[in-house]
Amino acid sequence: MSLRYSLLLLLILASAQIVSAVDHCGGRIVQYVPAVVGEDGGTVKVTESLAPGNGDVYVTVSPKIGVSTQESIREAVAYAAGISGFPAGCDVLLRFEASESTDYIEGPSAGAAITAMSYALMENRSMRQDAIMTGTIEKDGSIGAVGGLYEKANSAIERGARFFIVPQENMFELLLLKKVQKTSNITVLQASDIEQVIEFMLDNKTIPQDGFMASEKPLPDPPKYDDSEIAPFRSVARYMMDLEKNATDRIEGSDDDIIAIKDFYRNEERIQERLLLRGYLFSAANEAFLDFIDISTIQAVIGSDADIARKKGDLGICLGNMQRPDMDQANMEWVIGTDLRYAWAYDKYNATDAQKDLLTEERYIQYRDLMYGEAWCDVAKGLLAAAPSGGAAVDEDSWAKQAEDRIKEAGVLATDPTKDTFSRLIIAEDSYARKRFGAAIYDAVYVREMETADKEIQQGNFNASERVDILLSQKRTSLWGRIYQSQGAYLASQDSMTSAYRILRFAKALDDETALMRQTIKTPVGQPEVPAAGDGAAVAQPGFALEKPLAAALMVVSILLIVGGIILLRRGSDGHKTSRYRYAHRAGKKESGAELQENGPGDRHERGTDRDIQ
Repeated sequence: MSLRYSLLLLLILASAQIVSAVDHCGGRIVQYVPAVVGEDGGTVKVTESLAPGNGDVYVTVSPKIGVSTQESIREAVAYAAGISGFPAGCDVLLRFEASESTDYIEGPSAGAAITAMSYALMENRSMRQDAIMTGTIEKDGSIGAVGGLYEKANSAIERGARFFIVPQENMFELLLLKKVQKTSNITVLQASDIEQVIEFMLDNKTIPQDGFMASEKPLPDPPKYDDSEIAPFRSVARYMMDLEKNATDRIEGSDDDIIAIKDFYRNEERIQERLLLRGYLFSAANEAFLDFIDISTIQAVIGSDADIARKKGDLGICLGNMQRPDMDQANMEWVIGTDLRYAWAYDKYNATDAQKDLLTEERYIQYRDLMYGEAWCDVAKGLLAAAPSGGAAVDEDSWAKQAEDRIKEAGVLATDPTKDTFSRLIIAEDSYARKRFGAAIYDAVYVREMETADKEIQQGNFNASERVDILLSQKRTSLWGRIYQSQGAYLASQDSMTSAYRILRFAKALDDETALMRQTIKTPVGQPEVPAAGDGAAVAQPGFALEKPLAAALMVVSILLIVGGIILLRRGSDGHKTSRYRYAHRAGKKESGAELQENGPGDRHERGTDRDIQ
């Protein structure tokens, strides 16, 4: 065959393939996916269609779609294309239709649903419409855990679904779903991988059920991390792990569910011991922190005892009794870390209305919110116990301008009230109002860095792995910069590159801000300029080096001042202790643990979502 005819044949074959691909680039499929909007559940209508193009994925502009949602959509479409053998050359178009009150959708929980939709569309198949699903899609096809299962189950019930498909990994919410199933006509199905979901949704095949239990996670095997520069944080991690273990020990009962719950959390303890052994101190502490919250709430579920007023009172007492040391250059970052967690716990306390009439399952969710506050209060205690002492006193007012500037920067970026960053911005502003300027700076910087990272990730040609490698190659100098650097290293070892980039970026920013804070430190009026340990100078010990007559005169004046101070303190004994946190600052509120328990520091409504130990 001549070259001319060979080329002509190739062109004809290529044209036929293009026409075939174009012919296949059509179709439309609709599915409802559950979402948590504010404090309630709802459903979002998702319409997916194919059109001739270059293999790109397009999502509607309104409502706005968050970074994690965009990533999960890309991963879902790519996974579906991989298992379907779908030819390249078709664009995927997705349209989200939410309620009028919803202008922002965030989170990867629609990943499994969009994978199944994409597969059905690419295979030109139809999906059953009596089931609603939630769960992330992982690279190996497994379905990952998501939050808000109770609210999402209620939205599925309202939509009239017969089946609600969920992941297998969230123990606390699975127990709630067990209760929901008993009082409704919906059947909850646990799925471990997307193949089960596709077969159920397209072929009506049964998803095997093993009871309402979360699957145990495998032991991680990350490379060894040098934790020598954050070694004091080991005691904080051990403290949280002990709290978790003691909470598991207190779970009563011997039926199969109780045994399975205990086995699950014993496996969690083994994972944390592995992380601690490998040098990932923060990662171990964070896992124990989250498990402690779940276990404590599970105890309330098992015992049908979610006394919100009592739990809020316990949190109020914890906050009211916490003793804050004077800040010096040695304990500075530890105290700031404590201030942050106190502020987060206080926000949970302040957001909880103990008198609100709630359904039983809703009370468990509110109970869990208060457990976040209690756990943060416990972390704050652990940080204070691990904090060093010594060095020059710190005048925190010297950071006021820096805090003001960072809050302004964050305020320009965090404008969506449904996002966690907006909640953190409000907390930063509250810390500023209470003159906890270090905490205000750290929270505002978190907001700025997370919002900036989101915008970067949304842009094209973003390579998270390259950015992570660069950041991991850098040496951190601040306490929290080093701690978060270790968490970023762990996330990278687990191939969670986007999450790693976000936390590593935050670690770098903490280094920069902390260095600036140390440059601008002033000592309070009347305090000696004592260099902090580790600053390259010997630690001077205050003492008397004056001539005897002058020393005697000063001693008399000092005694008079002390006596006068005692008289003033007695007169103002109903006020605040100077060493105690003073966060109940609103008019008419007092600060002792008991009074904080009775009155509550305010009634600001809940904002944002649960946060980890951070």
